[in-house]
Amino acid sequence: MIRHDVIIIGSSYTGLCLASILVNAGIDVALVTNEKLANKAPSKQQYASRLFAINAHAYRLLTQKALSPGFADQLGKCSQPINQIRVVDNNSTDKIDFWPHDIDLDNFGVMIDEVELKKLLLDKVMELAQLRLISLYFDNAFERIIHDDSRKPRQSTAAGRSTISIRLVDGTIMSTMLLVGADGRSSKVRENCGISVIREDYGQTAVVCDIHHPTWDHRGIAVEKFRPSGPFAILPKVGGYNSSLVWTEKTDAALALQVLSMNEVMDILYDILDGYLGEVKVTSEICLYPLSLLIVKMIIANRVALVGDAAHGMHPVAGQGVNLGLRDVSYLAELIIKQCDIGLDPGSVTMLAKYEHERKSDIHLMMGMTNGIVRLFSNDFLLLKTARRSAMNIVDRLNFCKRLFTSYACGKI
Repeated sequence: MIRHDVIIIGSSYTGLCLASILVNAGIDVALVTNEKLANKAPSKQQYASRLFAINAHAYRLLTQKALSPGFADQLGKCSQPINQIRVVDNNSTDKIDFWPHDIDLDNFGVMIDEVELKKLLLDKVMELAQLRLISLYFDNAFERIIHDDSRKPRQSTAAGRSTISIRLVDGTIMSTMLLVGADGRSSKVRENCGISVIREDYGQTAVVCDIHHPTWDHRGIAVEKFRPSGPFAILPKVGGYNSSLVWTEKTDAALALQVLSMNEVMDILYDILDGYLGEVKVTSEICLYPLSLLIVKMIIANRVALVGDAAHGMHPVAGQGVNLGLRDVSYLAELIIKQCDIGLDPGSVTMLAKYEHERKSDIHLMMGMTNGIVRLFSNDFLLLKTARRSAMNIVDRLNFCKRLFTSYACGKI
């Protein structure tokens, strides 16, 4: 039987990042993914960008813990610093401006295309594999956890410690002290553990496309405009004159957009943008992503930990999903490394309980915040709109409130 200290299922950004951190700490790691090795290069098709807003804390995690020092230079070449965040209530003049220098940062983090980030992480993992520091199982997939008759974990005679055994789709049997599910919202690891979830359909769909605005430099400003149908985000891309739009609409309205001509879509966009960015042109396909909330009852099981989208799923407003996932990685890696450094079990009940206790509070706080923002702003009730706009003007003048919010969003508290 093949044995590794930690086995990670899934080549998501969380799985790849966790693998790199643990290998750099000298831990025996295997990564299993059904992705084909040939698919690691970014697609050249004109699909809309899926931008990740990597906050300052997550950026430090990537550049200092997970990857080689040269990764910061590579990341800098394909990412756009976030120099300002502006929140606007529809087409009104009511706004809140957030500045990084208010919390002693040069910027709030960076915007990077999901495809580019994954390529950088995969390249790093491949370098580790070439040095025989990590075991990779590409074009394979987790099938199930193997239980014995007593439904208890098996004993590893080699290490004298309890382990969990798994089977891959090609019949390979592996054992480990800790199995990490980094296999997304439809996590098979989570399903195999019998962990229940609550799914809530927001009744909204994200309409995503890239635009070019040749006469207007975005200067690294990210804009979140709240409309009655949902938030409308304008995310700056590399170069100053390209942006990505994440446009939330009620699902029926989003589906209706698919039958409109590009001229009709542009008329709607110009109305929403209200002069911002000047002349614009859509440069990608228009993609639709249904939005839903995913609440996972437990993020641990016997010798199993879930990270990233396998552990939670929330509304994209404020762009905090990726940062929440990377905080999962950061804390889990810290616990595993501490255990291994003193010769203790990296999949012990005590360690996993600490992981769940710490992460659950952060996950619930972030979910509550994003849900509250969506419900507060995604309506056009007159009294609420008046109170909301007055509150925005007041908050814009209260620097301590803005510092508190941005410090949490950037991982400083």
